[in-house]
Amino acid sequence: MMTADLLKQLEEQHQVPAELIMKLIELELSMEGLSVRRGLLRKMESLLEQDWDADNSHDYRIDSLKKLDSYEKEMSDLKEKYEELA
Repeated sequence: MMTADLLKQLEEQHQVPAELIMKLIELELSMEGLSVRRGLLRKMESLLEQDWDADNSHDYRIDSLKKLDSYEKEMSDLKEKYEELA
């Protein structure tokens, strides 16, 4: 499988832009072999904070937030039921 095909597959499977995956791999390779990888997390954080909105990734984030809200509501309901039983 070609690298581009693999990146596209990962993008579709995990809803992460292929370009972001590629940039993270490039960062890892650039620091390979260094005994002190100072700043790696800061550089990764910087990459992740960039605006990667392409086509529908914004919609994906909105859907993720809606799911999180529903999980929080469900957790709250379960906690109330537990307290009633206790």
